[in-house]
Amino acid sequence: MQFLRNDLDKLTSSRIDIDEPIDIEVTKLVNRNRLIALRDVFVVGHIYYDKYTSHLITDLRIEGIMTVPCAITLNPFDIEFSAKLGEMFSFDEVEDELADTVELIDGETLDLTPYLEEVVNAAVPLKAIDPELTSYPKGEGWEVLTEEDYIKEKSQEIDPRLAKLKDFKFE
Repeated sequence: MQFLRNDLDKLTSSRIDIDEPIDIEVTKLVNRNRLIALRDVFVVGHIYYDKYTSHLITDLRIEGIMTVPCAITLNPFDIEFSAKLGEMFSFDEVEDELADTVELIDGETLDLTPYLEEVVNAAVPLKAIDPELTSYPKGEGWEVLTEEDYIKEKSQEIDPRLAKLKDFKFE
């Protein structure tokens, strides 16, 4: 998704409506070990351009479906995601008080793809558990428990400091 300064300067309206699919390669993302695939990714929103100050303001929402591994079983499953991109860009140098909030564009072309990739990258969950997971894995001497099962099991355990009291016979 690229915007040329000359094309933006020729616009009659300062608002550009965006509603289009975008292709983001998973291999370019930092979190590719927590992300298997992306599909049906759309960018929806508005871009505002002021040709007098050369400022471009984005108000975009990125939506789609990502395939991630389950944190328990590592089986892939799909989750929907939605993230926002609200940045301010400028083709010209900006005043010192705006320098921290405005991203300076190098050259005459603004490519929003790296910024969209960054937003999608931030939307990848650290851990995700498949909501349709019915059986938890177990092995020899271990098993994965739900939180409810763990609390129930812990409440039935006897404190080892008090276990010797069972051996005493009271008359």
